Amino acid sequence: TEGECSVMPVQFYDLSQQSGSGYVVSWNWDFGDPSTGINNQSIAQNPEHLFSAAGNYNVTLIVHNDAGCADTIVQNVEVSPPAPVDYTHDGHCHLSTTYFYIDETITDIGAITSYTWDFGDGTPGSSVMNPEHIYNMIGYYDVTLTVTDTNGCSNQVMHQVEITAIPSAHFSYEFTCVEDITSFYDNSTINGEPITSWYWDFGDPASGAANISTLQDPDHDYTVAGNYTVKLIVSSESGCQDSLEMALDIVPSPEADFAYEVNPCETGLVYFTDSSFANFGEITSWFWTFEPGHYSNEQNPIYVFSQTNTTYTVTLVVEDESGCTGTIEQDVYVPLGMQIEVSNSAACHMEAIEFDAYISSPANDSIVSYLWTFGDPMNPNAQSSSANPSYTYPIPGTFTVSLEATDQFGCTETTYKQVVVDNLPVPDFQFEAELCDSNFYFTDLSSGSGASIVTWTWDFGDGSAPVTINAPNTPDTVSYTH
Repeated sequence: TEGECSVMPVQFYDLSQQSGSGYVVSWNWDFGDPSTGINNQSIAQNPEHLFSAAGNYNVTLIVHNDAGCADTIVQNVEVSPPAPVDYTHDGHCHLSTTYFYIDETITDIGAITSYTWDFGDGTPGSSVMNPEHIYNMIGYYDVTLTVTDTNGCSNQVMHQVEITAIPSAHFSYEFTCVEDITSFYDNSTINGEPITSWYWDFGDPASGAANISTLQDPDHDYTVAGNYTVKLIVSSESGCQDSLEMALDIVPSPEADFAYEVNPCETGLVYFTDSSFANFGEITSWFWTFEPGHYSNEQNPIYVFSQTNTTYTVTLVVEDESGCTGTIEQDVYVPLGMQIEVSNSAACHMEAIEFDAYISSPANDSIVSYLWTFGDPMNPNAQSSSANPSYTYPIPGTFTVSLEATDQFGCTETTYKQVVVDNLPVPDFQFEAELCDSNFYFTDLSSGSGASIVTWTWDFGDGSAPVTINAPNTPDTVSYTH
């Protein structure tokens, strides 16, 4: 016999000898294995038989020669059980290594003399105990392991291995400016099944827990400019992974700044000068907000504010060639325009009137040239370039005085003032004296020529001190003793 293993056919060989001149012409085999039915018997000279189970079997051979004589032999055949075998595998991702392992809880590796692996993909197999294999296509593969034990018995086991698609990790991002939100977008792909998990490392350990995200499309706030390495790991539903690292340059935002100058000659007019600085590339755009609804895109704009003596919050937003922005808000005070105040002394007919002027706004400004026009119709050309002129009107009335003043900055402003020239009061009185009496009684008959008299001064001509009476007292009757 040959190959006494329960899972392999046993080959029997006829060793019968012929006697005399006769020879064997027939063979009748009984394998002692009735559970195999009609296969339990054979008339072949050298048959094979697959025993139904391991064990001891009494195999009978009856031979006949050409003379009709027969002989019988019974021989015990021990059929050994096959070595138990099984395996496991780890890794099922396309183009990744799949590892196969003998299951030593089932397989007695000390009794195994050879291993034959068929990976089911048409590639050469392996004879190592725990091989590795890379599948070039996704799909299902019947992987067969055949082992031979020390008894020469073979056994095999087959499992179906599914090789699944591996995802391809890709991503993109928007904005790379410091202190701006950087948005990341997953662009990973896979065939046949969904991607189920994402693991982002933004390369910014200083951000603490915010450095990691498991969102598909996360955001991250980089607070320090510099170069960062961002890594994305994606996993499929079946656990296959792929990763991608990408360099990210976070550029510093431009620093917005500006200066301004108020035009002293035009009320509300302000000149703005951009002094912003780009940390990366050049500044390409400017956006000014002067007051609600009033904007400019010029680099150095000029703007007239609607109100003076008012502080406005002016905003400038600059953008550089990388799209990063910087913002500054600055208070801008818009002062009053040049304000001139004119004053004059008492305006009485035929008396010189003195004029004076000064700049009340802006502060610390001063007049450097004057041109006064006195508005006298009797003398239309009456003018003066003095700082403090005087003028005598020949007639009473109301006159419009103008001053064209130029300040230290070269700004010119004209202001007007009405001057009322009053008639002089007309003094008059009468007196009475009683007989045999040194008392004199004086009665004021003066006229204010349209204005109220406020002061009366009596001089009685005898060398005594004058007497002055001020309103609201009235000198209707004044007595004097001589």
